Amino acid sequence: MPFSSAAGTLLSAAILLYLLASLAPFPPLMRRQRPGHIVTPALATAGLVAHMGAIIQQGIAIGRCPVTNRYEILSLLSWFVVLLSVIVYVRGRLHVMSVILTPLALVVLITSNLLEYILPARPLALGAAEEGSLFLLHVTIALVGVAALFLTFASSLTYLLQDRILKSKQHGSWLRVLPPLDRCDRLVYQSLMLGFPLLTLGIVTGSLLSASRNGHFWPWRADEAFSVTAWAIFAVIIYARLARGWRGRKSAYLTIAGFVAGVLTMIGLYV
Repeated sequence: MPFSSAAGTLLSAAILLYLLASLAPFPPLMRRQRPGHIVTPALATAGLVAHMGAIIQQGIAIGRCPVTNRYEILSLLSWFVVLLSVIVYVRGRLHVMSVILTPLALVVLITSNLLEYILPARPLALGAAEEGSLFLLHVTIALVGVAALFLTFASSLTYLLQDRILKSKQHGSWLRVLPPLDRCDRLVYQSLMLGFPLLTLGIVTGSLLSASRNGHFWPWRADEAFSVTAWAIFAVIIYARLARGWRGRKSAYLTIAGFVAGVLTMIGLYV
């Protein structure tokens, strides 16, 4: 469902701020310099405030928590992804993560908005009040977990880029822009260890929700099939890291494959 008038104005402001936050780092990066210390996170934070204002205003307008259809869910996911990019910047001053995460969140937000107009509405009907509470728990856990896996993807992509630059022996000033390989690899692992348990809980609560609504735990819709595929890939990565000592490129490539399965899960919401 499209946002109400007041919420739509706030959402438009959020999209503009996210766009500015996505573009702000590129001029210094093209000069192979670190992006400005405050511009990108400040714009992203302002976008977060406007975006959350739009979500709250929409909830007031429709009289319910606005996370019961695919557009609202993906809108909230994009909010969590941008929030995570700001947190990573504040904690670690990792500018490159913002260069990847904020545009990804913007793509999710705009694409879901466009698809909501193109495709027929498909609300997620809730039953009893307790089922609604279970649904909200499921959505919250799953979205925070998926947002963490966005960070896992961004870290893996940065690792592969840094690795390729180092192997080319023509890195020059790029080394001042990109974080060291060990830091990228550590962030891959940390974000994966945050996202994977939440993804697991999301699948479990989703199964309980399906059982309470449909009488069976797993109807095997497209989004559910891809979510299990993503879970299996990330489980293999964690096992390989802990038991086999996998690091670096193998882990990064598998992580990107898991992220692709997660993207297919989001696309499955529209199937």
